Formats: sequence, structure tokens, C-alpha cells
Amino acid sequence: MSAERAEPARGGDGGQPVPQAAAMAGTTPYDLSRHALEHGRGLIEVVVGFVGSEPGRVAPDADAIMELLAPYEMVISGYRETITQLRRANQELSQVNRDLATFTHAMAHDLRNPLATIVMWASLGQDLVAEDAKVRGNLSLIEGIAEHAIELVADLTEYAALEAADALQKEPVDLNVTLDQVVADLQSTIDAQGAVVRAQPLPVVVGHRLQLERVLQNLVENSVKYRGELPPRVTFNARRRDDFWLLRCRDNGRGIPPKFRDRVFEPFARGTSAVPGSGLGMAICQRIIQAHGGKIWVEASGGKGTTLAFTLPAEAVA
Repeated sequence: MSAERAEPARGGDGGQPVPQAAAMAGTTPYDLSRHALEHGRGLIEVVVGFVGSEPGRVAPDADAIMELLAPYEMVISGYRETITQLRRANQELSQVNRDLATFTHAMAHDLRNPLATIVMWASLGQDLVAEDAKVRGNLSLIEGIAEHAIELVADLTEYAALEAADALQKEPVDLNVTLDQVVADLQSTIDAQGAVVRAQPLPVVVGHRLQLERVLQNLVENSVKYRGELPPRVTFNARRRDDFWLLRCRDNGRGIPPKFRDRVFEPFARGTSAVPGSGLGMAICQRIIQAHGGKIWVEASGGKGTTLAFTLPAEAVA
């Protein structure tokens, strides 16, 4: 079953002493900028005086002008060094992120099989002790905890991979088709909750298809999980805003508690422990949207539901 489609809606005084280059050594780019601004007026006054001088007036001494320019040369040199240091730090950070992703992947591989074994034996044990309600209840609890751990490991692996990802392999992505696939994948959950997913026509964007599918999936799942008393209703729409598409996901759920709204995209942040989940779903969404050059935020939330908005670049589609 595909998502239901709605019809589209139609410096200082010139006489001040000029700092020498030697005196500027070891200062920060901020200090260099401040010194340059303080003595900028002196340079301007000399130049203006030269341009507006009377015929026959002696031009300013070249050495004096070079002395006035010295602070600016130091500023440029300081910024160049700062940029070099930032590039080096970014390269080192990228390597750390790649190492973290490798470690996380290895950890997930080592944990997944034992956790799956725990789930299997806990489920089998419940059948073997069907007459002992207390033991069966304890085994059911163990099974649920292990299943939650499996979900957490999977989300941690995905989150680490997003942190370490290089340039995205982009292609034209029809978000209408993507949402249809999400609804098909979640159909059993949608039917069990009596939910309805609707959408106005969505754009074709340039991006990573599976990652954008993950964003839509997380949004639909959250709307269904954090439902209110009424059956869930989830609506997507999109509007062009200059060079970006503005997309919204609106639901009729319980809303996000006010004190939690500023933390909704933080890793492991959860509004309530009563709803199962790893607490990484919205953090993953934010990482993906940012990697695509967009932003995501809570536009509105209250007793009548929540609206999450996000942007994606409106790049030309070949």
C-alpha cells in the first residue's frame, strides 16, 4: 500500500605609534585584527592626504606606508596559519571518525550474535515453562532487553558510519517513490496502529537514496510510536523556498514535552522511557540532513501533534 496522495495546493589616531612586526609575534589572529583596526585610521589619513594634496606637495615616505601596512601583513599571515592548523585538525578528526566507525562495526559484529542467541533461548524458554507465569514473565523481560540491545547496536553502527562517511554518492531521488517504499516496509505496524500516511506531491532531489529513505522511515515510525489517543495521522508536504525545498512531517500525536524540544536531536535523548527505541532516530535524521546540506528542526508541537520541518537543496536533476 502506498502513501495516500493529496492533490497539490495551487582605528586609532594617525599620530599613534605603529606596532612593529617583532612586537606582534605570538599574538592571536584576534589580537592582530585589533591592532590593525586601531592603526587603520592612520593609513587612511596618509593615503587620503596624498590623493588630495596640493600640486607640488611631497608624497608620503614609502617606508612610513610600509610600516603602517605591517599589522595587516601580520593579520594575513596569522589567518593563513590558523587555516592551515584547522585543515590539519579536520584531517585528524576525519581519521578519528573513521577509526571509531571501524571499532563500532567490529563491536556490533561481536555483540549481535550473542544477543540474538539470548533472544532465541529466552523465547524458547517461555514455551518450555508455559505453566509458570513468573518465570515466563522474567524470560519475556530478558527477551525484550536483548531485542532493545540489538536495536541499539544497529543504530550505533549506523550513526558512527554517518560520522565517518566521505562524500555522498548522490543520485536523483523521487521522494514520492521513497515514501511509498517506507510505507510498504512499515505496513504491518501502520495497520496494527490504524495509522494513515498521506502526502502531497513531493519533489525529486539529489541525494543518497537509502539515507533519505531512512529519514522518512524514522519520521513515520516516530509519529506512530508517539501516538495520542486517536489513530495516527501522518502528513508530508513540500514547498520550494528559493534554492531549497522545505518539507514538513505533521502528525496528531502526543507532542514533544517543552523541556525536551531543544534536545530532541541529541543522541540517546528520549522524551519518555515508556516508548521503546534507542534514542538515536532523530540524531540519525539530523546527521543525514546536514550531510545533504540541509537543516531539520521542530517547527511546532503541542497537544494536537508535532510538525517537524527540514530542508534539502533544490539542485538541478539531470
